[in-house]
Amino acid sequence: IRYGAKVMFENLRRHAGDGLGDAEHGAKKTHDRQGPRDEPQHREAAFLCHEVGIGKGSIYLHFRSKQEVVYSHIDRVIDRLLERLKSIVRSRQSLADKVREMIVLRVMFRFDSVQHFPESLSDMFRDLRPGIHRLRQSHFRQEARLFAAALKEGQRNRTFRRGDCLAVAYAILTATNSLLPFHLSTRELGKRRDVEKAVTLISDLLLQGILSRQ
Repeated sequence: IRYGAKVMFENLRRHAGDGLGDAEHGAKKTHDRQGPRDEPQHREAAFLCHEVGIGKGSIYLHFRSKQEVVYSHIDRVIDRLLERLKSIVRSRQSLADKVREMIVLRVMFRFDSVQHFPESLSDMFRDLRPGIHRLRQSHFRQEARLFAAALKEGQRNRTFRRGDCLAVAYAILTATNSLLPFHLSTRELGKRRDVEKAVTLISDLLLQGILSRQ
């Protein structure tokens, strides 16, 4: 966890600049997730500050704990993913191609965002699983709404068969969640081509199930 939090904080600082201005934006989104500071958290924060090369006051100006550094980093990754998904929904490509691209993107965007980690995310963030689980559910809800919007558009022009768009959206997420980085081993995280091939095949199979037969 120390290594992972350190890398995340370095990435946040790199995006934000010396003043950590943008990092504050990420921290605000997770401000209410943590309880009062305790001594172990203070010790971990001191470790991060020492390793990254900043003063302890700087990290506490924007983050209340090392957990908040992790959660803020995850939020930043997903914010960028959601923007990409929105751009696909707004694009002029065919509806089938939209959904196919969205399915592949939700997996591969996350995959590419964790390539700087040397070990399994599940092992690295073992102690943060409850918090990460809550965060993931929130992210999945946002993704599902975007998929549902694309599916609804496809139902209106009869590209997709009728059905509960949100329920179908969640089914699509469930079908591909096993390929998300948190579920992959260190060995699997090193095989991008295999993961992309698998999610592309799944996307084609899912589309066969929702395309209209008319």
